[in-house]
Amino acid sequence: MPSTTTLTALALLSLGCLATPVALEARQVSPPVALVKSSNYLSVVSVKSSSSPKQIPAAKIKDYGSAKLRDLGNQYDWAAKISFGGEELFVVLDTGISDSWAVQSGFQCINDDGVEVAYSDCNFGPAYNGTFQKGEIPNENFHIQYTDIGTGAANFLTGNLGFSDMTIGGIKVKKQEVALVNQGYFSGDGTTSGLMGLVYRSLTDAYPGTNATADDMILNRIEYSPIVETMIAQGLNPPIFSMALQRPAVSGNNVPGGYIAFGGLPPVSVDPASFVSTPIINFQYDGFPPSSIPTELFTPSGLMDSGTMLLYVPTPIANGYLASFNPPPTVYQGEYFYPCNVTAPEFGIEIAGTTFNISPADILISTPGFTFTNTTTGVEYRLIGVVDGGPEADADPIFGDVFLKNVVAVFNMGTSTMQFTPHIY
Repeated sequence: MPSTTTLTALALLSLGCLATPVALEARQVSPPVALVKSSNYLSVVSVKSSSSPKQIPAAKIKDYGSAKLRDLGNQYDWAAKISFGGEELFVVLDTGISDSWAVQSGFQCINDDGVEVAYSDCNFGPAYNGTFQKGEIPNENFHIQYTDIGTGAANFLTGNLGFSDMTIGGIKVKKQEVALVNQGYFSGDGTTSGLMGLVYRSLTDAYPGTNATADDMILNRIEYSPIVETMIAQGLNPPIFSMALQRPAVSGNNVPGGYIAFGGLPPVSVDPASFVSTPIINFQYDGFPPSSIPTELFTPSGLMDSGTMLLYVPTPIANGYLASFNPPPTVYQGEYFYPCNVTAPEFGIEIAGTTFNISPADILISTPGFTFTNTTTGVEYRLIGVVDGGPEADADPIFGDVFLKNVVAVFNMGTSTMQFTPHIY
């Protein structure tokens, strides 16, 4: 587990099916930040996996940069094509990670038994063929671990760190610290060749020395400037980026999946006056293992994570929501499913006094691998995307794609706030 995390404080979480909303925190930033659309954006498109206005301090600003996003078909990753060290690659865009990395040519895919297997077993896209354009960092290593939410597979990657130029949405970032991974296991999507982390430096995965097995992921992490921080430091755009994730209109590969924009809003229809704001909390574990962190640090907050498919809420909220289904959900392999021909109950999240309702189309996950068919009736059952994230005293909500596809989300690093408005389809 990382030794730090970035949390976004949400004003209030409530369910349309519950009589009493569950209060997390009621805070609103004032005055609101003015938002304008950016010209620096990228589109996202959907690919099948084998396994607008913006907010800036009241000055008028131009479009700075956007990139089209790609929904990877498994509905928990979003990707865009960028220039990484002079090569064009698709990378996952993740608001829950700080590092930017690419798989390097010659990568060793290692299975559970520690045996090298075919590169294709890790299911990456094309490998990056180069080295660090601006030099490798001596006596440091890159080491990241996480679990694939869809498959449960344990992913780990190791490699080296150095400096290369990166371009996304028309913005060229010079001498960005990045990682090239050369060993590990990864349950990829067959399209992306790496990842671009979009949060503060508190989650970087650089460590001293060259022996990854000696890395202490709690105590000796080395922080460095992630790409969004570097963009801002180099004066390339105002300290803001925004995302408008979009549920694909049809299934399949290369289906539009929304936008990411830098310096302003993506090219979607929004009312700039409709945004509400809430503070960003970026705190450190200060060396405590996650199990010993005082629970009061977690109670008012939630994590906005584009790298997570589902919406994780405290146990009382999850149980109350599941109890509102009529007919009741079906339990299959330990998860809750619902027939695709019945509408799921309403679910809403309240932020700074505004309720953001989640479309039933996003609550029931239709992706293959998250469905099953009743062989007697022929009815397809879909995973319910609002799930139990743990007891209320221990668990922060994690607002993944189930929520993010229903809003335009603005990350303002200049004012340490987030802003939200409904995503109009």
